[in-house]
Amino acid sequence: MTTSLITELKKVPDFRTQQGQRYPLWLVLLFVSRGYRSLGDFVKRHKNCLAEVLSIPLSRVPSYSTIRRVMMRVNFEVLTQIFNNWANQYVQLDESEWLAIDGKSIKSTVTDYSQAYQSFISLVSLFSSKKGLTVGLQPMNNKQ
Repeated sequence: MTTSLITELKKVPDFRTQQGQRYPLWLVLLFVSRGYRSLGDFVKRHKNCLAEVLSIPLSRVPSYSTIRRVMMRVNFEVLTQIFNNWANQYVQLDESEWLAIDGKSIKSTVTDYSQAYQSFISLVSLFSSKKGLTVGLQPMNNKQ
């Protein structure tokens, strides 16, 4: 039996304190697919539709800054495991299918700014162009 991405995202442990929480963690994570700024613009532009489809109050659609703060602190290992479990329900790859790999560095994870080799976390994704789906994610710690 398949589950929805929202059901799976609700399994990601919330690292935030209760005080000041305006949005459930799953809701913020659901919107993460592009850069923070373009994502914030998308959410703002489609606020009414998102509130209706997700059955949330119009005032509960997160802003760019909320999405950014959450993504700076979320546990990427847990998030990617949950995403991969969900995606595996829908993807049956052919043996000869070509896959694309892409990686994005998470800016807020950079340490050792003054060193020639900096440590940071990247999120690597595996994409099936034939199916038009991301079939897997993997966080990678780029320690030198």
